[in-house]
Amino acid sequence: MAVDQVFIVSWQGQHANACVIAQALECIDVDVFIVFSDPDPCLQLNTKATLLRRDDDGYAGDKFQACFDAFEGEHLFVICADSACDDWRAAVRSAVASFRANRDIWIWAPDIDYSGFDLNRTRVMTMPEGGLVAVAHTDTIVFAWACPVVDRLRRASLAGNKYGWGIGWMAVSFAYSHRKWAVVDPSIKVKHPKSRAYPTRDAATQRDIFLMQLDHHERWMCRLLDSHMTLKSLAGRDLQCG
Repeated sequence: MAVDQVFIVSWQGQHANACVIAQALECIDVDVFIVFSDPDPCLQLNTKATLLRRDDDGYAGDKFQACFDAFEGEHLFVICADSACDDWRAAVRSAVASFRANRDIWIWAPDIDYSGFDLNRTRVMTMPEGGLVAVAHTDTIVFAWACPVVDRLRRASLAGNKYGWGIGWMAVSFAYSHRKWAVVDPSIKVKHPKSRAYPTRDAATQRDIFLMQLDHHERWMCRLLDSHMTLKSLAGRDLQCG
């Protein structure tokens, strides 16, 4: 199995979903963790997954950091518990197959609805491996990374990045600056709530500060990938108006 560990990120109101996802993955050969927080210090989750409890004021950035710190293996798979998929096992198997088919793939993600990084904006090209699409960015709602990407994020500080924005940008900029691919499997569909329960402006400010940690190669690549998505968005508007 090319995916060694699956981390499900959970918070108040999402624990039942996290446990359902964990149960769906019990019959495949991966170690499943639930990284969670809750204002109730006595809360117990009914699951066979390994539990990693975090302070309730840590939010997404702290939970992602916990995933990176606890990871030991070749490939990491992360699922935010407010997402839904008809077959989570198929999602993990797709990531496994993608990493095995092409060792130059360092980032994998499914097709997520209500994401700011849909395929219309991010598509670069269709890959020869099973209909995968090379993309300029993937969201961090559900994703799988090769070990070098995890190691890069471990070298960065998430202190002050409460909501975790920018993690995906650092990952994809690092991968492409090393001539590796980020891909989406459009056959794996994930549903995600359209709204968010935190301030967008604060998250964007924290992202920009976090991304000051990019080295000059990554920064150049980040700008290139962002420009690609901007051009794709403009082209889409032209087609709609034409």
